[in-house]
Amino acid sequence: MSTLRSTAPHVVRRIAPNVFKKPGTINTSIIPQGFLDNQKASELILSQPQGVLAKTTTALQAQLRGALMRVQLNKMVDRGSAFIIIIIIIIIIIIIIIIIIIIIIIIVFPALLLQLKPLLMETLKAKEEEHRRSHSHRPPEESSVKPTQSQTCRTKRPEDNMSD
Repeated sequence: MSTLRSTAPHVVRRIAPNVFKKPGTINTSIIPQGFLDNQKASELILSQPQGVLAKTTTALQAQLRGALMRVQLNKMVDRGSAFIIIIIIIIIIIIIIIIIIIIIIIIVFPALLLQLKPLLMETLKAKEEEHRRSHSHRPPEESSVKPTQSQTCRTKRPEDNMSD
């Protein structure tokens, strides 16, 4: 035991005390129920027909490979779920921006329009007055005489020029 305590083992094994100090003798009362001694387990496995041993080995390998694949799958799912969470956060931010834009369109623009409407009306009235003043400076003949529809639609024919 002093040798074990003085070293740093990299494999931990259960060592059953051998009170008889002879190889192959184990006190079976200290082995828990359901556990086998390595020697007995090896004898039991080797005493089976080869087909049973091959099936057992194949089943054990399949279970171990499946466990390793599940570990890798869980890692991939964890990475994928983080990616999905980031996408969901981006979508939520976009929805919040759209809601803010809608609030601005529904609430802020009408209030702004109500404040600007009197100014717009004053500007329109000023333009109308300016337009009236510019038309009132024309000579009276042009502004009062308007061509009739028959005069505007009528085209001159060569015969009309001869009669004049």
